[in-house]
Amino acid sequence: EAPAANMQCPRFANEDLLYWDAGGSLSYDHKDKFSFALAGRYYHWQSTETYDGSDNYNPVGSWRPRFRINARVYARLTTQWTLNIEYEYAERQMDELGSINDLGVRATFALLPNVSLYARFGNLLDSRGRYYLDWTNHPSQGIHFVGGLVFSL
Repeated sequence: EAPAANMQCPRFANEDLLYWDAGGSLSYDHKDKFSFALAGRYYHWQSTETYDGSDNYNPVGSWRPRFRINARVYARLTTQWTLNIEYEYAERQMDELGSINDLGVRATFALLPNVSLYARFGNLLDSRGRYYLDWTNHPSQGIHFVGGLVFSL
């Protein structure tokens, strides 16, 4: 769907933006059979620009994350099957843009030592419209699937 002809993109202010972040991660690996990782980060964006009252105003830091949490689990189920589960949650500076809530699963089957098949399902929580700014008029993917064949040397 094409954007409306009279649609205006917001003005990103030519502003000074002060930024800092802090975060950490925790991970555990057990041989080549299981791993777990959890990471989190807080972001602080401060702008010197003030709201000008126009409908198409959008300060630079408004669409950026306030905080982000990622979790990953990897498991080797058999000698041929592996499973990866990934989750991401991010909250943005502007509540109107909504948060990102993404769950993905990937399964891999090793046909030969250097050849494998994989299937990945993404956005299993069906968080439509959360990856793009509201003004872009671009739809985000709902639940989606990707599969393939991997050759490694």
